Amino acid sequence: MDTTRTAAPAAPELLLADADWHRLEGRGDAALALYRQAADAAPAGTAQQAAALWGLGRALQERGDLHAARTTLARAVALAPDHPAYRAELATADTEALRLADARTGFDAALALAGDDYTSLAGAGLLALQQGDAEAARTQLLKALVIEPRYARAQVWLAVAEYRLGELAAALDSLDRARLADPNDPLPWQIEAILRNDSGQPEAAMAAARQALVRLPALKSLNPLVSDSQGSANLGKALGDFGLEHWARAYAQQSYYPLWAGSHFFMANRHESDYSRNSELYQGYLADPLALGLGERQVPVLPTEGHETVWTTSAERNPVHSALVGAVTLRGLDASAVPMAWLARATGLRMWPRGGSGSYWMTAPMATLGWGARPTDQLGLFVVHDQGWDRTGYPGGLDLGPARFDGVARTHAARTDAGGAWRWSADAQTWLKVHHVRSTNTRVLDFDAWGPQNSRVQDGMDGVMLRHVVQLPGQRLSAGWENVRAQARSRLYDPGAPWEASDGTTTARFDMPWITSEWQHGAWAWEAGAAWPRLRARYVNRYYSQITNEDFFAPDITEGGHTRRLRPRAGLSYRIGPGRALHAAYIESMHAPASHTLAPVAVGAIAIDHQYQRLGSLARKRAVQLDWEIDARTFAWGVLSSQSIANPVFADGRLLVPNLGSSVSDRAGVLAPVGASGQVVIDAYNGNPYFSQGRLHQAGAALNRVLTPHWSVLGSYTWAQSRNTGVQHAGKLLPGVPPHTGVLANVWRHGARDLTLASLVYRGSRFADEANTQPQGAGWSFNLVLFRESADRRWAWTGTLQTPLHGTVRPTLWTSLRYRMD
Repeated sequence: MDTTRTAAPAAPELLLADADWHRLEGRGDAALALYRQAADAAPAGTAQQAAALWGLGRALQERGDLHAARTTLARAVALAPDHPAYRAELATADTEALRLADARTGFDAALALAGDDYTSLAGAGLLALQQGDAEAARTQLLKALVIEPRYARAQVWLAVAEYRLGELAAALDSLDRARLADPNDPLPWQIEAILRNDSGQPEAAMAAARQALVRLPALKSLNPLVSDSQGSANLGKALGDFGLEHWARAYAQQSYYPLWAGSHFFMANRHESDYSRNSELYQGYLADPLALGLGERQVPVLPTEGHETVWTTSAERNPVHSALVGAVTLRGLDASAVPMAWLARATGLRMWPRGGSGSYWMTAPMATLGWGARPTDQLGLFVVHDQGWDRTGYPGGLDLGPARFDGVARTHAARTDAGGAWRWSADAQTWLKVHHVRSTNTRVLDFDAWGPQNSRVQDGMDGVMLRHVVQLPGQRLSAGWENVRAQARSRLYDPGAPWEASDGTTTARFDMPWITSEWQHGAWAWEAGAAWPRLRARYVNRYYSQITNEDFFAPDITEGGHTRRLRPRAGLSYRIGPGRALHAAYIESMHAPASHTLAPVAVGAIAIDHQYQRLGSLARKRAVQLDWEIDARTFAWGVLSSQSIANPVFADGRLLVPNLGSSVSDRAGVLAPVGASGQVVIDAYNGNPYFSQGRLHQAGAALNRVLTPHWSVLGSYTWAQSRNTGVQHAGKLLPGVPPHTGVLANVWRHGARDLTLASLVYRGSRFADEANTQPQGAGWSFNLVLFRESADRRWAWTGTLQTPLHGTVRPTLWTSLRYRMD
């Protein structure tokens, strides 16, 4: 080919043949360039140009650039309207874009021209599959593969159809044939990992994920592979569900791709803090807003039309409360006009006290509405709205020091999150997200000095976040800007003298431009970036007339914050093989006064530890981490880290940004369907990071081991040394940080999705408060999780037990029953 091309470098036929060779070898960028040259070199309006455009459209489709693919294939069809393969490829692209009406028209036209065209038959099978008719899909796909058994895409689609019909062996056989046709493509291996994990074969699923990870450099696109909000399509999913948490994170990090929702959704469940989890979840919904409608009917592999209703009831009994929860969720996906997903949920909570300090009763109805759509191939939109109404009370009252609370507190919270994503190409996207949050709490406090006073606490938060991501050969560039305004207002007034009131208001304004770039060369990957955050806070305390709004005394005004300053981050990774890598990172960060961010919450495999931070915190972390897959059944992990954290305070020691009800009202984590998972929490921080500043040094090691094809064990140990570096409590320990933490967990997969998880957790002695006046003794706790699900996925039951082993605290029992109906 090279010799012939040298003799006629501009010949369209040779350019097209060379492009086809590069495409089949997985060299996508070179293939696209050659197809474009062939289209330009061919005489305008000729069959040669149509063939070049057809090849270009197929290559763009494989890369996931559906807008450009459909546009290019439409040009090929316009030049050669009687060519069935061109029409079939355009209709297939329409199907993958969920333009199902256009796809049906295209396949009908193509099959009218040639009833035995295998591309049309296979595409019609994909269309039936995405419309939820697996039997019709299998029939069409088998017809196509009789004609051309080497059509790899059709073999993959047939595997999905067979699995949905309950034929796992036939599905795996189809994936084997797909690999024979295209041995370099990791997608058949990735789908095998999904299917085997869902069918209760975790060790075989791990082996398939390993093969996919080896072939990942040849991946054309993850666009055809859909992921639910649990990240079920991620390469780390099989390991995470099997309780091999460190191993799962290693696989997920090596396959992380920020433009694919499956990466974000899976990593959301790996982070220890709500802030990081929410951040990954919202980035996932920006990358794929249709994930809002994916439910529990079947393991998600390809997007499929349909809807479901899930009824859930749960009960809990813990040392201080008993609770009942009922919920109904409707969700679905429809592509009859434009691809659109929806979710609606109503939840009711009733809680009863069981005695003890701070025990209270509560009633809390809640409602959630979600909508996602792709109006065009390039534009994705989503909006989620939550409303909650709480009523709480303390039997016998609650002593607050200078005041006492004996009545009923009422809280109303409302939150709206909306976002949009624009796909410039398969390798570039721009995300925009906004949120608007309000929370109001009202109650009557009885002060010793002033008598009954009406209390009204209002929190609010508004934010705008922007991010652009572009993938270049060997490099990835991300940049963004965020602006958040948060306010906490506490007002007291005497109902007997409503013309006067006291009011304390904290307003925080935060903005941050940021940029980060990642490079990869062979086994080496490195990252460098920086943020320029600024935080301004202002506290105003007033005593004023509610009639004239005039102050009786001069307001007490205090200001503080962080000036704008460069906050760098850098990381380096050396990847030795699947599941084997050495990572190092240096990270400076500021915690926004918000519930999430669109900026990266990790540098490579090193996460930012937001669980130790408060709103407005400054943190500086240095860490080294080793991931080492010893063999197919054993994984070792180790980490060394050191970090300093400074929580912003005013000159008098008060927190710069107080607790905000609106910051904890984010319910992004409950949008996902519930599924079985043996995920092990490896080092959860169960304290309250209420301290001015401090240092934390940690060292950890872990071993993940598969004992049998259905039984795994995880052991981990974390040593920690903490020190308060604030003025008031210098030298004391940070709250909630034990010097020693150990975890020993076992997961049994009984078959299909049934599992049992049992774990022992040891935490050393620690203090609950910054002043170190509330000691918490060392001890072990035992955790047990049982999950059972019917074969048709209609019924599912979960039961959990959590109890300290020292016997002085009653256990916590929780059970849930779910029923799904189509």
